[in-house]
Amino acid sequence: MYIHLEEEGFKIRYDEYGKDKQKHILFIHGLGSSPIIWRDIPQALSEHFHTIAVDLIGFGESDKPELNYTISYFTQFIKNFLRQIGINHQDKITIIGHSLGGYIAIEYAIENKENIEKLVLIDSSGMLNGPTP
Repeated sequence: MYIHLEEEGFKIRYDEYGKDKQKHILFIHGLGSSPIIWRDIPQALSEHFHTIAVDLIGFGESDKPELNYTISYFTQFIKNFLRQIGINHQDKITIIGHSLGGYIAIEYAIENKENIEKLVLIDSSGMLNGPTP
């Protein structure tokens, strides 16, 4: 599926399953990746959950505009994306993030504590004082 973000008009690709379910799970991939990393997990969980695997802006089949790709930008991107697909700020959501996606998930959770049901981090990057070798 594709959506055009209202704020910037960029085309964003995502996979969505179990839309009729009440509990939401968002999957955020890592650096240089795409939703393919999650394989069939979102679809398998859709028997019990509404699952979304987003292709971050700048990655995969989503638009790749020249932007300042910061964690703050990605965090705002996730907030806008969720709102636009119908997940309101008062809705609880579980976020599963891998690598860079984990870093984005951490920042989103810090800024939107009331919105988080659970936070799952897989080999997450972030929160470092400097680069690692």
